[in-house]
Amino acid sequence: IFGVVALLIPRKGHQVLFDSILDIIENINTESKGFKLLIEGDGPLLEKLTTFVNFHGLSEYVKFVGNERNVINFISILDVLILPSIANEDFPNVVLESMALGKPVIASSIAGTTEQIVDGETGLLVQPNNKHQLGNAILKLYNEEDFRLKMGKAASLRSQNFFSIDRVVANYMKLYEHLN
Repeated sequence: IFGVVALLIPRKGHQVLFDSILDIIENINTESKGFKLLIEGDGPLLEKLTTFVNFHGLSEYVKFVGNERNVINFISILDVLILPSIANEDFPNVVLESMALGKPVIASSIAGTTEQIVDGETGLLVQPNNKHQLGNAILKLYNEEDFRLKMGKAASLRSQNFFSIDRVVANYMKLYEHLN
C-alpha cells in the first residue's frame, strides 16, 4: 500500500504521480498482489484528480480517503509514503513522521527532503515533475519487498539518530551555547 499525505493543490504533484501510475499500471500484476495508492487530503484539485482517476480506469488502484483526523494512523497502514511535490517544500513533517514509523519514502529531491532522506538507503529521491523516475521508484519498492523492508528499518534508525525531539533540542542547545 502506497500513500500520499498532502493538500490537493498543484505544487504537491498529484498529477505527476497519477501520470506515473497510468504508465506503470501495465507493469504491475495488480490482481495477484493488490497494488493500492491511498490519497489523504483535500483541496481545490479533488474534482479534477477524481475525474482523471475515473476517466483512466484507475479507481480500483487509487482511493481518495479525505482528511484523516489522525494522520499517524493513516501512515501506519502504508508500506511506502510518496511525496511527489513539484515546488515549494521546506522540511516536510510527513517525511519525518513516516520515517519514524519505519516507512520508506519516495520524494521529489527538493528543499529539505534531500536532508531527510538518504537516497537508496532510507527512501528514494526523484527529480520533481519526472513521472518516469517516480514510476520506476514505485515499481522498485513494489517489486522488491526485502529492499523495501530494509529501507524502512534504515528510515526508522535515521529518524531516531537525527530527527528525534531529544536530538533536535540538544542541537539547539549547542547552537545557543556557541552563540553566547
